[in-house]
Amino acid sequence: MKHYRQLIAAMLFCTILISCAGQSGETDTTSGTEDTSETDTGTTVSSIPEPDIPELDYGGAEFTYLIRDGNVSSYMEKYVYAEEENGEPVNDAIYKRNRQVEEKFNIKIKALYPAWESGWAGELEKLARGYIQSGDDGIDVISSMRSTLSGLAREGGLYNMLDLDYADLTADWWDKNAADELTIEGRLYLMPSDISMGNLAMARFMYFNQGIIDEYGLEEPYQLVENNKWTIDKVLEMTAAVSEDLNGDSVFDQNDRYGMLTDDSQNGTFVYLVAGTGVSLAVKDTENVIIPNIMTEKVQDMITKCSAVLTGTDCAISSEELFGMGDTTGYANEYDYPRALFADGHFLFYQSGISSMERFRDMKQDFGLVPNPKYDENQENYHHKIDSFALIFAVPVCAGDMERVGAVLEYSAWLSHQTLLPAYYETTVKGKRLRDDKAIEMLDVIKSSMLYDLSDVFDLGGNQILWDAFKSGNLSSTYAKKEKTFRKQIDKLLDDLSSIG
Repeated sequence: MKHYRQLIAAMLFCTILISCAGQSGETDTTSGTEDTSETDTGTTVSSIPEPDIPELDYGGAEFTYLIRDGNVSSYMEKYVYAEEENGEPVNDAIYKRNRQVEEKFNIKIKALYPAWESGWAGELEKLARGYIQSGDDGIDVISSMRSTLSGLAREGGLYNMLDLDYADLTADWWDKNAADELTIEGRLYLMPSDISMGNLAMARFMYFNQGIIDEYGLEEPYQLVENNKWTIDKVLEMTAAVSEDLNGDSVFDQNDRYGMLTDDSQNGTFVYLVAGTGVSLAVKDTENVIIPNIMTEKVQDMITKCSAVLTGTDCAISSEELFGMGDTTGYANEYDYPRALFADGHFLFYQSGISSMERFRDMKQDFGLVPNPKYDENQENYHHKIDSFALIFAVPVCAGDMERVGAVLEYSAWLSHQTLLPAYYETTVKGKRLRDDKAIEMLDVIKSSMLYDLSDVFDLGGNQILWDAFKSGNLSSTYAKKEKTFRKQIDKLLDDLSSIG
């Protein structure tokens, strides 16, 4: 199995501090997608050669995905299985892909959805563990949250995907960044691929309200990106420039305007802004040993800058604060309430993912999207961390025929890259939701710059340390209290994986 070299380059540090006022800036963008041609149905077809898989006939065997389902639509796995065609481009691409895979290998694709009652993923984890411990080969692939699957990996319940026959994890239909960043001591247990759009849908980036940009005469975010001026300093400067008591009652609440809508938690805005500067909280050193990477000058600088604008001021407000100010009934998810306020023009910036875009379809003012800001102009690439609740694929050790698993996954991912990705990315997102070509270019940049933090994926506690440091304003004292526990978590992970053999 080929092993992918790291796509993301290093970065330097430098800066400025701000509080509440100002403007300025710009950055470079390119699309990394291959040449395509458009069919008369609007489906983009690529000329990428088919994977080198021999003729394989599995005699009508079932191939079963164990899939995390749920009642929160943003976090459901909606891309692996479709019962029938219904005229919706993504659904039909899924259905046709699966039929083509079935014909290719003479298999029958099935989906197994655990009950929702046990919460986010508890029932799936319980069900998967039952199959694994009993050696039951009734499931072939699992799609669930990374925290669920990483727990199964530590127990020895997942197969090393680097050993899968036919699977070229360096190919464009897998995520090359994940292949590099999630491999530990020659083992890779979790991988996203184009079989599902869930990973792409949950990458966090910055939305902006074009109407507010125009009203305040602020610099255009797209130009800032193109001129390499889209930095954290610039974002905070613009955030500080637009807070306004719209109704004049001297009380800042849901009726007023803010520079940024934030999420106030360890899975919130600040954590993703730090990731945007290229910081992973646990990294592999030159000898591929996992080490902490929290206590750095860059992280402390980010805490100082962001806390000056995003906390204790009228420049920003959190979703969690808004929950107590308005009526969240009638929304499928309580976070849809602040998203609705963004659509109503109350915030200049909001950091979220593609999955939120549907809520902005009827927004009166134009909106756009840009990558997470760079730390400074010396930073080479953008970086986008995936939401902690996003889904990823794994192969249980109980899957009966690993050759079949490798062949089906590789062919399905390749085929999805030709069919599902265009249907989702080009037709559903670009064609139906985004309102300008520049936003489409930005999505290309975001898709190619996913960041996978081992601390996040294996739930080592780095996010909580970073969040606590941000709330206290002091990285040194916070880290001093929690460093020992963090290092123990890393050591425990390495011990668990080493014991698998």
